[in-house]
Amino acid sequence: METRISYAAVGLFVLLFGIATVGLGLWLAKGTDRIQYERYAIQTTESVSGLNISSPVKYRGVDVGKVVSISLDKEHPERVIVLLDIEHDVPIKTGTRAKLAPQGVTGLSTINLTGGYSSEPDLRALPNEKYPVIPLDPSLLDQLGTGINDIMYSLSLLANRLNDLLNKQNIDNVGAIINHVEEVTRTLAESRDSMRQFVDESRLAAQQARQLAQDSRATVQSARAVTDRLLPVVEQLSVSLEAVRDAAVGARAASDKVKGMAQVGSEQLQIIGEETQPEVQRLLGDLRGLTLEMTNLAREMRTDPNRVLVGPPTRPRGPGE
Repeated sequence: METRISYAAVGLFVLLFGIATVGLGLWLAKGTDRIQYERYAIQTTESVSGLNISSPVKYRGVDVGKVVSISLDKEHPERVIVLLDIEHDVPIKTGTRAKLAPQGVTGLSTINLTGGYSSEPDLRALPNEKYPVIPLDPSLLDQLGTGINDIMYSLSLLANRLNDLLNKQNIDNVGAIINHVEEVTRTLAESRDSMRQFVDESRLAAQQARQLAQDSRATVQSARAVTDRLLPVVEQLSVSLEAVRDAAVGARAASDKVKGMAQVGSEQLQIIGEETQPEVQRLLGDLRGLTLEMTNLAREMRTDPNRVLVGPPTRPRGPGE
C-alpha cells in the first residue's frame, strides 16, 4: 500500500513539473513576442566575412537587433544583401550609417550603427526597394586593404619610371654630362689667371667710369652756371635781332621807293637808282645772311648753350684705350 502511494506521489510530481515547464516556456515565448522589429537592408560590394546569421546589431554599443539573412543579389552578383531586424523603437534616421566591426581575434564581426540626429527624418524605403537601405561604410580592414593596394600601385609606377629613367641611354647621357663638367672645371682652373686679369681690368674700368661720372657731374654744374650767365646775352641778342629785322624792312621800303622814283621818268633819278640799286641789294643780302646767322645762334643758345661754348660732346674712352 505504501509503495502505491509513493508511485502516485512521484507521478503527480512529474506531471506538475511538466505542466510548470510548459507554462514557463509559453510565458517566455509570449514575452519574446512582445518585442517588435523593423526590417532593414544593407547592400555592399565589400566582403562580409565574419558576419553570420544572428550576429548582433549594435547602435552606439547597445544591442538593438540581429542579422537575419545574408545573400547575394541575383540581379547584381557582385553585391551582397544583408537583412537586419532592429527593434521598432530604435530611431533609424537618414544619416544613420553601418560598419562591420571585428570581435577580437575570433574572426567574427558585428554591425555597428552610428550617426543620425533627432532633427533628421526617419529612414524609409524607396519606391523600388522592399526594405529601407542603411548605407554601409568600409570597415577598417577594407580601408587598409584599399590603401595597401593604392600604395603597391604607386610603388609599381615608381619602379617602372625608375627603370625608364635608368636605361642605358640616360646613363650614358649622365656620364657625358659628368665628363663635360670635368672639362669645364679643368678649363676654369687653367684660365684662372686670365679671369683674375679680367676682374682687375673690370675694377679699373669701373674706377675710370666712376671718375668720368664725377667729371661729367662737374661739367654739368659748370654748364648750368654758364647757361645762367648766357641768358641775359641771349635776351640782348634777341633784341638786336629784332632791330636788324626792322632795319631790313626799312631798307626794303627804301629800295621800293627808289624803284618808284625811277619809274616816274626822271633821267637823273634813273641814273641814281641804277648806281645805288646794286649796293642796296647787296646790303639786303648781307642783312638776310646776318639775320639767319643770328637766328641760328639764338636757337642754339636756347636749346644747348654748352654746345656753343665747349663744342660737341666727346665719346668717353673705354677700358684699355
